[in-house]
This record gives sequence, C-alpha cells and structure tokens, in this order.
Amino acid sequence: SSRFGWDGSASLPSLAPPCGRPRTPEGAMEADPAFVKEIDAKAVKGDEACKAATVCLQAIRSVICSNLAAPSPAAYFAGAAAALQRGPPPATAAALLLVLRKAIPATPASAVCARLNDLAAAVGVALKAPPEDGALIRQALGCLMAATDAAYGAGAGARPNRKVLKPIFAFLGDARAPVRHQAELTATVVVKRAAAAGDQQTLDFAS
Repeated sequence: SSRFGWDGSASLPSLAPPCGRPRTPEGAMEADPAFVKEIDAKAVKGDEACKAATVCLQAIRSVICSNLAAPSPAAYFAGAAAALQRGPPPATAAALLLVLRKAIPATPASAVCARLNDLAAAVGVALKAPPEDGALIRQALGCLMAATDAAYGAGAGARPNRKVLKPIFAFLGDARAPVRHQAELTATVVVKRAAAAGDQQTLDFAS
C-alpha cells in the first residue's frame, strides 16, 4: 500500500481497461493524460501546490501500474477519490483535491456520473475539515462544481444527485467569506446548468 494507506485495487480495474502487459512507472508517465503532464510541468517550475500533487500522482501511478491498467483520466480520478475517502492529512487532501478537480473534466462524463456517490463521499471528507482549513473546503466545492458540469454533460436526463448538491448549498451561509463566495459561485453554476437543461428537480432543490 502507498504512503496514503491505500492500495486502490478495488477502484481502478472497473474504470481503467487492462493494458494487457506490465507497465512501468516510466512508461505510464509517457502515456499520462495531459492534465497530469501539466501538473508535473508546473511542479518542475516551482509551483508548490503542484509539487505536492506530483507526490500523489506518483502513488496513484504506481497503483495503476501494479493493476496493469492504462493511465487514463478515469484511473487517476478513481485513484484520487479512493485516497480521499481514507481521510488523509490536510496537506495530502489538498493535493488530492487538485488532482481530482483536474481529472473530472478530463474523464468521460458517463464515468464520472457512474461514480458520483464515490466522489461525494471523497469530497465529503474534505468538507468536514476544521474551521482553519477553509482553503480545503473551497477546493472541495470546486470539485463538486466540476462534477456538476460532468453530470449535465452525460446526456439527456442526466443530473447531479443530492449527495453532490447538498454540500454546495450547505455552505452558502458559511461565516468564512472565501468559503461562502466559493459556495455562491458553485451554486450559481448549478442553477444555470439546471435551467439550461430544464432540470426542474434541481431548481426546486436550490430554491
């Protein structure tokens, strides 16, 4: 298992098709999705958040290789979500949320929608962060906003479920201005997407 206390074996095979041959971490890096390469590149240039994220990416990449799976966006999405559900320390959680937020729009919307409950559970751990970790909550809300976009992009009739919606609206009255503003931004996106999709159920929930 990795330094995060997670081996990912239960999550990756169903989202990442077997590659049919053993992979090495070096080979996986060459085939990594664009968002992973972007994080790695920013880390090399000194971005501190991306530096932390590359540690998480390496752990997820190792699991992908050990499962003989393709290093797809869906595999990184599943890996980050599984690791977050273990309740890692705040610094690690922040890095994993960055990976998750970048992975969601790169993953097929149908795959994200199939794992909305897992995603809500993963983000829910971060949303329970202590008051001083407002930045962590803002990142978690950003992941929920990305999940909402994915849900509405999955086809006619697709919509975010209440496990995704409830946390967004719960933070609208938060005493911390940055958290409240992120919740307001996320809720605005939800309402606009719901209106465009004719999703009356979500509009009623938001009212």
